[in-house]
Amino acid sequence: MQARDGLATVRLVGSSVKFEELKMNLKYAYYECRDEYSVVANLWNIVNKPTFKTQKIVKLKKKPISALKSFVSGKAEPSTFNIRLEYEDDNAPVEEIIKETQTFLDILESGNISKIEDAFTDDDFMKRKAVDYLTYNNACPLDRNILSKLNKTRDGWELRRIRMLHQYPSIHKQSTEYLVLDFSEEGELIDLNIAITDFLYNRFVEEGEYGNDWGNRQEIIKFLEKYRTAYMTRDIETVDLMFAEDAIIIVGRKLKRKVLPPDLIGYQQFGDQPDYEYLRLKKDEYIKRQKLIFDYQKDISLDFASFNIIRKNNPPSAYGVEMRQNYTSTTYADEGYLFLLIDFGEVDPLIYVRAWQPNTWSEDQLIRTANFRIYK
Repeated sequence: MQARDGLATVRLVGSSVKFEELKMNLKYAYYECRDEYSVVANLWNIVNKPTFKTQKIVKLKKKPISALKSFVSGKAEPSTFNIRLEYEDDNAPVEEIIKETQTFLDILESGNISKIEDAFTDDDFMKRKAVDYLTYNNACPLDRNILSKLNKTRDGWELRRIRMLHQYPSIHKQSTEYLVLDFSEEGELIDLNIAITDFLYNRFVEEGEYGNDWGNRQEIIKFLEKYRTAYMTRDIETVDLMFAEDAIIIVGRKLKRKVLPPDLIGYQQFGDQPDYEYLRLKKDEYIKRQKLIFDYQKDISLDFASFNIIRKNNPPSAYGVEMRQNYTSTTYADEGYLFLLIDFGEVDPLIYVRAWQPNTWSEDQLIRTANFRIYK
């Protein structure tokens, strides 16, 4: 199992439901990546590090499951999910969003693919994405009483932080995840993505308020949540766009390729670092290999272990995104470093540089925002 924001959920099946206690051995991350920051690497062997207790015993107590009252509209079947929303905009279509969310969660909990197909008969995008999300992640909702935040986005509304349980039998992994649902201006469900942690999201909100640039940071977060979801739903078309030679822009719920306009922006690489152009030239080979992986791997899990959004001072519309990601599949696992250089100077955000590096944790060799001078 994997914890999310300090919380982990364990699902017991078969004879394990009769356990009276659960013994767990905890693993703390980041030791393997101590060389990512030279200061940490230099001090690692000379400081007194705290000792963590790796074993935890949880006493299991059975609790009765009580029926819940819920929002009911018209002749629809009552939902077993109580949903409360925190929101600031009085124009938000709260009633419609709650009803759509309850219906969707009921379908996910049923695990019935036919119900998803019936619910999204007229929306091929949502039908395919919802089916793939359920099929490849064995996903089910964790909470009956749900308190979520409803935020305004460029294209409508987003409902954040619905806790889900994902299960990957072949890699012996369960993980607690957050689902973010996107809605149209009228409250129709139009997209779903696997969210970043609450800790990271709240940090970016604070940074956005301080820098008065929350709109740009929100777009970056949504873009990277789409990136992660593409792997976990095996959407090779979206992955291909993420690795494109040309810029990629967000257009509503989908991504599409856009040729870079001439003389819009320039950037200059400086410092001793790997050649990102060389890394980008491997795209076609990578996409072919990734498609085979999607076709033949039983389970795939992708997670962000670190995540930074860094604003360039010149021009102020440029941002660097630096993150470490962990990838695990049934027969293969790796860890690496992803860098994106994004400009928000136009109507749609443009990615100018994308670089992927394998797990070589040397600070001098990592491609970072500071390695680029940007000019217009």
